[in-house]
Amino acid sequence: MSSIAGFGARLVAAREGSGATQEQLAVSLGVSVATVSRWERELVLPQSEQLVGLAETLGASLDYLLRGLGTHEADTAAFRAFLATTLGQIAQERRYIDVLLSVRTVRTSVGLYKAITAGLLLAEDE
Repeated sequence: MSSIAGFGARLVAAREGSGATQEQLAVSLGVSVATVSRWERELVLPQSEQLVGLAETLGASLDYLLRGLGTHEADTAAFRAFLATTLGQIAQERRYIDVLLSVRTVRTSVGLYKAITAGLLLAEDE
């Protein structure tokens, strides 16, 4: 069995959890509704750049989407809470979101996101 078995169900859960329709997700990613449907039915898998777009758009980690690690709901709540903070706004302005999404773990927290963003800011200033 592939490590990505169940991808379609996790994609549906993340999409529905974000409140997006297949059409809204398709428009956001620049693909057809049929493509999103094929991903959700696991007939084809998204390309790597599309996976990153899915994670960012849906507020889900790649670990959750691809491997089912962590819980989408907990990841999303912590990430949204972080984005509401001052450092979250800075992270969005400086385009750190991809980095933050890539480091999601089973125990993601607002504090973790703040620490990573602060480290990125320090590294940027050097």
